[in-house]
Amino acid sequence: MAGAHVTLVARTAEDIEEGAAEARELGGAASAFPADVCDRAQVENAFEFASQISPVDIVVASAGTNRTGPSVEITDDDWDVVFNTNVRATFLVFRAAAARLLAANASGSLIAMSSQMGEVGYPERATYCASKHAVNGLIKAMAVEWASADITVNAVSPTFILTPFTKPMLADPEFRREVESRIPMGRIGETGDVVGAVIYLASDASRFVTGHALRVDGGWVAW
Repeated sequence: MAGAHVTLVARTAEDIEEGAAEARELGGAASAFPADVCDRAQVENAFEFASQISPVDIVVASAGTNRTGPSVEITDDDWDVVFNTNVRATFLVFRAAAARLLAANASGSLIAMSSQMGEVGYPERATYCASKHAVNGLIKAMAVEWASADITVNAVSPTFILTPFTKPMLADPEFRREVESRIPMGRIGETGDVVGAVIYLASDASRFVTGHALRVDGGWVAW
């Protein structure tokens, strides 16, 4: 928790309540607020809830999804779902956060969860790659716009991280070997590998860093 009161926001109330309870058990302070961050009104409601607890000056936009398959088979719905979740939600969350910070003349740190796929291509992931390239462009534009207000806008760009989201695809031994062969460090990432990057971008240690996508990819892009 690194000293912050955290408000968890997602559509599934059970999951975020469980996450908040786990954080409190570890000695942190956490609350949960169910909301769909693809919806502007629900985003505003989430910020209103969180701001009643404490000033909201650190925001992590981490909603994400993927639809894989050959590009010629990707449907309009696939494209819309991925862009709504990965790009629109990030924009809505950061717009709402910045509006409040600017109105209060307060500094803040906005952190998007991007991906190494925001810098490279990968077979059968056209929608995901395109959406993460868009996220990286978004953080640069917002960073330049809000820098004079002392609001930093950055991203964390992980490689494949073992989570419930990626576990099914990584259960395929051939696919996992192919992914690991692209990572010079030779392994799939773990959630703990990402935590330090987020804390760094949320802290004063990165106060002169903005518009940057910090790779946590085991060297994938460097290869």
